[in-house]
Amino acid sequence: MNHVTFVGNLTRDPEVVFSPSGLARAKVSIALDLPPTRDGEKERDPEFRNITVFGKQGENVGESLSKGDRIVVVARSETYKVAVQVDGEDKTVVATSYVAQHIGPELRFSTAKPVRNRKAGHSNGNGSSNGTSNAAAPAARQQAAAPAATAAPAAAADGSDDF
Repeated sequence: MNHVTFVGNLTRDPEVVFSPSGLARAKVSIALDLPPTRDGEKERDPEFRNITVFGKQGENVGESLSKGDRIVVVARSETYKVAVQVDGEDKTVVATSYVAQHIGPELRFSTAKPVRNRKAGHSNGNGSSNGTSNAAAPAARQQAAAPAATAAPAAAADGSDDF
């Protein structure tokens, strides 16, 4: 398994979608910083990479990062063959996809304040635990990925404000 590290800027806001089972998948695109060439030429055309981020990390990416943010990504690269048609001829090309293992803001010229997510079933601060079912979680996540509503969310049926 090959791992690569990228540093660059997001070229658009992350796109987060959910599978029918509720698994999040975020897609991000970054413009890479390239070092000068060996002959000292500093101006180089940027290179772009599309990266996929799964699960809770994908949800966090969607909530935390936006276009223009400078990020660091450690990803697993997967190479595969794809059949395509070029000028009417069938060809096979080699493609590479990247699945993020770690992703976050690059802090050389900025700051970030991490906020730890609460785990399901832990105390909600008033002495009781969140014992609600996760059955509605995929729908709630899909709504959360939609554009922000102006109204505040309603309280949970059990009186807690955990979702």
